[in-house]
Amino acid sequence: MTSFRRPRLAAACFAVLASCLMATSAAASTALSDHLADALERYVRARADASVSRVEIPELGAFDEVGLPVDDLVVSFRTRQSGALSGRTPVTVILNHGGREVKRGVVTVGLIAYKTLYIATRALGRGEVVGEGDIRREKRDVTTLRGPVITRSSELVGMRVKRSIQAGRVWQPRHLETVPTVRRGELVRLRLESGGLRIDGTGKAGEDGRTGDFIRVLNAASKRYVTGRVDEEGTVHVRF
Repeated sequence: MTSFRRPRLAAACFAVLASCLMATSAAASTALSDHLADALERYVRARADASVSRVEIPELGAFDEVGLPVDDLVVSFRTRQSGALSGRTPVTVILNHGGREVKRGVVTVGLIAYKTLYIATRALGRGEVVGEGDIRREKRDVTTLRGPVITRSSELVGMRVKRSIQAGRVWQPRHLETVPTVRRGELVRLRLESGGLRIDGTGKAGEDGRTGDFIRVLNAASKRYVTGRVDEEGTVHVRF
C-alpha cells in the first residue's frame, strides 16, 4: 500500500506546486499590465490637449508574455504626434531589461473631449432651410470631428443646407449657406444708376445672389445681361 501512496502523494504535491507557480505567474502578468496602463495614462495626460476630459487605455495583455517582474523593467513611451495630444493617438510602448529591449509594441490611446454641440434631428437635403425643430443640443466627442463646429443656434436657424446631412450628425459650417436674397430665374427690380441719374426697370436673375453679392441679370428692356449688386430688399443696382 505504501508503494502506491507515495506516487499519488508526489503527484498531488506537484499539482499544488504547479498551481501556485501559475497563480504567481498570472499575478505577475496582471501586475505588469496594470503598471503599464497606469504609466501610459500618466504619459498621455501630461501631453494631452486642455479640452481632453477622458483617456481610454487599450488592452495591454500582449505585454504579459514578457514574464519579468515590474521592478526589473524600464518602461518608456514614444509618439510621433506633435503638439498637444487628442483623439486616437498611437503610442509606442518599449520595455527594457538589463539594458536590452525585450518588448516593443504600438497601442492606440483614445483621448476624448466632450462638448455640447448642435445635432441634426432629421436628415436634410441640399436646398432645405433649417428650422428650430431640426436642431438639438447633445454632448459629443469633438476630437473625432474635422473642421469647425457651430456653437450658436443663430448660425443655424434660417440657413440653407448646402451639403446633405444625416440625422444625428453634428452641424458644421460646411453644411450650410445663407439663403439667397434673389434666386436664379426670379424677376427682380433693376436700378440703373449713373451719377444723379436713376432708371428703374425689371430683369431676370441669372444666378442666386445674397445681399451684397454681384450677380448677372437679363435686362428685360435691352435683352442683354448686366451685372449689379443685390441690396437687402432684392433690388439689383447697376452702374453705367
